[in-house]
Amino acid sequence: MPSQSQIDLLARLHDVDELIEAHIALTGGGAGRPARRQGAAVTRAGVVLLAAATEAFVEDLFEEAAPLLWPSAPKSQLKMLFDNTSKRLNNADVRKTQLLFFNLGLPGALDEVRWRKFSNASFKESLDSLVTTRNKIAHGLQPSLRLGQLRYWRRMVGHYAERLDSVVADHIQSLRGKRPPW
Repeated sequence: MPSQSQIDLLARLHDVDELIEAHIALTGGGAGRPARRQGAAVTRAGVVLLAAATEAFVEDLFEEAAPLLWPSAPKSQLKMLFDNTSKRLNNADVRKTQLLFFNLGLPGALDEVRWRKFSNASFKESLDSLVTTRNKIAHGLQPSLRLGQLRYWRRMVGHYAERLDSVVADHIQSLRGKRPPW
């Protein structure tokens, strides 16, 4: 069973999927369309939305895991932790995500994220590329993007969520002796 954070991410990803479908409806989805013309704004919107959904997932998972690791921690201490960590993430690139989960005793949380035909190095490079592209778009640039790249990142984020969920659940189990309910 996935964490509530992953369930929430899947709902957010539905919006990205709608933008992908809107792009296809607008352009016909065929190859050869200029990347900066028809459908480009929809693709850029999809990238920004996907990066935001990824960031929200990372923050939510951190905040879902912390009380399970420290069940006796007062809510005020958890709030202070979140106010100074997950609430200040501002882009879930590899470095910032590693630093965030370091606070849960998981300094290399992303080092275990990989799947068939997708190495950890490829994952980290792709995640940072998604965040960098989002930043360019959010700051007024119009990087050349294709629908295929958005689809690629969308699939990557889905796999990433599954793997990070598992890494965090394994960590909680190793420290608390009980696997979380997800």
